[in-house]
Amino acid sequence: MDVVTMEQRRARFAYERVLEVATLSIKDSKGNEKGPEVGSKYRSYVKSAPVLILTNGLGQALAFYQSKIKAEAEITGPGEEEPANGRVPFTRLPDEIKKKMEASGEFSADRLAYSYLYKHIAEWLSEMGLTDGNDPLKTYAEKNALEAILLTEETIALLNWLRRFADAMLKEDETSGD
Repeated sequence: MDVVTMEQRRARFAYERVLEVATLSIKDSKGNEKGPEVGSKYRSYVKSAPVLILTNGLGQALAFYQSKIKAEAEITGPGEEEPANGRVPFTRLPDEIKKKMEASGEFSADRLAYSYLYKHIAEWLSEMGLTDGNDPLKTYAEKNALEAILLTEETIALLNWLRRFADAMLKEDETSGD
């Protein structure tokens, strides 16, 4: 029987998610490849996320990420694959944003990188059974203090792995001075 520790589960999950960003292929309206730019922004945001969370709290950090994503619809859990009222499941958030960017011709590496970071946090908390598959910001607002601390600790533990793999697999953002 294989015994897999929580750290190994986090590491595997983080590796797969950073690989998702590292292999991203998206072009701007002029046909220029922008995947590496999204990756470098993601790397920067993953590195700063633990400090943001510890300084302001997980709820404030998630709300900040949502504001940066500028989702035109409410973000929901993954169970609503085809919501009738325009809500977007967090599992499809980056894909929905990519479609809108391609349709409009407007490209934002920041917006896409934040959407991947939000999606990865949401997926992990859902996989751990901490959010019941709901949007993590909504779940955080409904939890008591001890449950909110658990959400925060698990998010930071995941971010430590995301940061390690992002450092190894994604190029540095030249404008951030990492």
